[in-house]
Amino acid sequence: MSFSVYCNSLNGTQVAGAMNSMTYNFDWAGIDTDYEGAYKVSFAFASENQTYIPASAIPARLNIDLGIINNFVPNLTQTRTAPSQILGIIRPSVPLPSLTTSEVAGTPTITTFTYLQSLDAKYSDNPPVILLNRPRNNVFNVRITDHNSVPYTYLTAHYILIMYFEPVDSKYRTN
Repeated sequence: MSFSVYCNSLNGTQVAGAMNSMTYNFDWAGIDTDYEGAYKVSFAFASENQTYIPASAIPARLNIDLGIINNFVPNLTQTRTAPSQILGIIRPSVPLPSLTTSEVAGTPTITTFTYLQSLDAKYSDNPPVILLNRPRNNVFNVRITDHNSVPYTYLTAHYILIMYFEPVDSKYRTN
């Protein structure tokens, strides 16, 4: 049985007071307990608009701790790799201009001009990964980092993450 898990940062718990590390609660026991094999996992991510992200900023890495020892196999052609919590990459959107105006003596005047951006990933932006077992840890952490696992400080707005789990061939089972 395929299923999706929806994470809204408004409903998560911030770790260390930052948007780049959130904890969520999900009862995995309610998900098809008859199937104990591997899952292909893909995701979509969208943040609210936030202040401009500098062009020098690298894309962000989405890391998820689902509480199992062998987390991910990068693709269907490999049988094992080193355990990883990396689900994929999220990128800044194209900057959009934002104007704040006021009226001075009845004439509209631009008072501030800034750029706004969001962080985004569509299902097709990253290859799916293979989760070797159904998660069992009902509390999991979503961390957004740079490529060196340093917290990604450019994420300052709330976000939505949707993970899509699809059962795959039993050859990826760990037991």
